[in-house]
Amino acid sequence: MDTRRIELLLTVHAMLLALGVAVYADSARYYGDFELLAFLLPVAVLVGGGLFVGYSGVEAAAGWLKRDVKGVESR
Repeated sequence: MDTRRIELLLTVHAMLLALGVAVYADSARYYGDFELLAFLLPVAVLVGGGLFVGYSGVEAAAGWLKRDVKGVESR
């Protein structure tokens, strides 16, 4: 398994954990002054992880297209 797949796997795991924390923070209202932080921090992890996963998908698609074009040119 290459490092890019490991990074993606860890990012997806962090996003799932952050989603659980965000749902818990939204349902439990006893954080006091830190209520907004307790909800926004997991949301920031979700947004950042989504951007990373999306960027990785674009990189994979671009690599696939480059290989496909090279394959067509060599025929």
